[in-house]
Amino acid sequence: MDTGAGPETVGRGAAPSRRVALVITLAVTLVVLSPALLGRSDDFPLSTFPMFSRAVAPVGGIDTVVGFTASGGLVRLPPEIVAGTDEVIVAGSVVTRAVAGGPEASSRLCEAAAGRLTTDGSERYTAVVRLEVRSETYDAIGWFQGDRTPVSIVVRSRCVVSP
Repeated sequence: MDTGAGPETVGRGAAPSRRVALVITLAVTLVVLSPALLGRSDDFPLSTFPMFSRAVAPVGGIDTVVGFTASGGLVRLPPEIVAGTDEVIVAGSVVTRAVAGGPEASSRLCEAAAGRLTTDGSERYTAVVRLEVRSETYDAIGWFQGDRTPVSIVVRSRCVVSP
């Protein structure tokens, strides 16, 4: 029977679920934007990727162990010789920790690398007569343009490779 009150209200239950969806959407949006709103430079779930958005220094440094031949030729050593691992990042970390540990730690690393060099068994490094643990700084732009000459070198320790 028609009471003249207008169309029957079907789906009244839809209004509360719409409100819930709106509240959830707003809450998720605020959570995602919270790092930016709170002034944090990098945070979950929204990252500003600061490693790509900040100006970086035009020079970069690396701590390393290098070898020298009797005639003074420079020989770059692999991570297996430098730190006893095939992982480049781990070897770099080992050298950086030794440098940060001071002259004694750098000397211990140098001697350990020299020992690995003599027991390596390959002919590849037989001409190496001494090692240096050192910090090298490079012009980052120049490096990618082919200039592999260090801007500066700080020698942390030296050791002789025993035959």
